[in-house]
This record gives sequence, structure tokens and C-alpha cells, in this order.
Amino acid sequence: SMLGLVLHGLMNYDLSLKFLQNALKITLKYHGATSLKFAHSHHLLATVYESKGEFRLALQHEKEAYSVYKSQTLTKQAVILQRALNHIYSNTASACTPAPKFSTPSLPMILQQLNITCGILLIPLSEQQVPDLKTELKGAHKVDQ
Repeated sequence: SMLGLVLHGLMNYDLSLKFLQNALKITLKYHGATSLKFAHSHHLLATVYESKGEFRLALQHEKEAYSVYKSQTLTKQAVILQRALNHIYSNTASACTPAPKFSTPSLPMILQQLNITCGILLIPLSEQQVPDLKTELKGAHKVDQ
């Protein structure tokens, strides 16, 4: 996928499509048709087709990506709803039944998923750890010189 993205940036669309189509096949083989990586591969293909002006193919790949994203979201919501229903119909006495929560994905969650898809690992640091890391890096840089 990364080579396909680079070639797309260089406007070499045909070669980009070859790499991205191969990435789609590999993703399907190793992650399955319902994985978010598979959906992301479809989205990447759609962007290249859109750049080439082949809008029907771009739309087709975006629809494929959307169907995977939709099934992932609906599956999680169905599990939450089923748990709430099981709690309602259980014979345990309860003062109140918690309402099922249907949340929309937040921007940080979406970015995290995209980073995971692309293989980028982000390590969160607290405000206290940042100055310590800067000091440590400066010390390591002085040792190297």
C-alpha cells in the first residue's frame, strides 16, 4: 500500500493501481473481507481512480469500503444491544436497566485506526514525560558527538 501511495503522489496512477490492487489481494488473503485494513485498501484504490477521472470505479471501491465499515460498526452496536436485552429479560432484580450506548467514532479513534492500518505506532506521552525525553535525547546526542 505504501508504494502505491507514493506512486499516487508522483501521479504515476497506472503503476500505483497495480501496487494497490496487489495490496488489496494480499489484505483479503491475510486479514479477510471484513477487516478494516481491507476497507482501507478499497479506499486507497478509490482515491487513485478518482485522480484518474474514473469515477465509477472510484465509487465502486468507496461503496466496498463503506460496507465493511458499516458492518463493523453495526456488529459492535448489536452486541451492546443484545447485552442490554439479556439484562432486561434476565430474572435478576434490578433498580434500573442501563440504556444501550450508541456512540459515533471520535476523530482520535478514526486517526488511531488509520495509523494502525498504515503500520504507524504512536506512543502517548504525558506532559511530564516530554521534557524528560527531550533531556534524554539531548544527552544521547552529545554522547554521539
